[in-house]
Amino acid sequence: MGSAIESLYPRFPVWVQNLGISAYGLVWRNERLGGRFEEYVRGFQDRDTWPPERLNDYLQRQLRRVLISALAEVPYYTHLWRKNGIGVADLAHMQLSDMQWLPSTPKQDLRADPGVFVSTSAATRHRLRHYYSSGTSGTPVTAICSADG
Repeated sequence: MGSAIESLYPRFPVWVQNLGISAYGLVWRNERLGGRFEEYVRGFQDRDTWPPERLNDYLQRQLRRVLISALAEVPYYTHLWRKNGIGVADLAHMQLSDMQWLPSTPKQDLRADPGVFVSTSAATRHRLRHYYSSGTSGTPVTAICSADG
């Protein structure tokens, strides 16, 4: 809720407050659990029954897909990985056990400019939301997400 609404909220009748909170809850629920959420849940449930070898193959394919996409579309990783000589050919053969060889991402980089972690294709195709951590480990972190993608 915006600050103007927050300052007016206590002045509204209780029934208006209840209506406002209910509407906010519906919007929040749809944002978090709408879109393709049920499809994703079914996929997780299905994969939960797979034998380990099949799951491992799936995870390796998904890892490669995400890493290659990050190299091509996420400014932070495009810059960092190219600076370290990491290219598509390296990522196309990446195994789960090879993840330790990728440069780590310091939290201060994420805090300094969260926008460079957003895929250029997601930024143009989806409405992005900013979520803020509570900062229990020190300084809060901003996560920029879409409801689907």
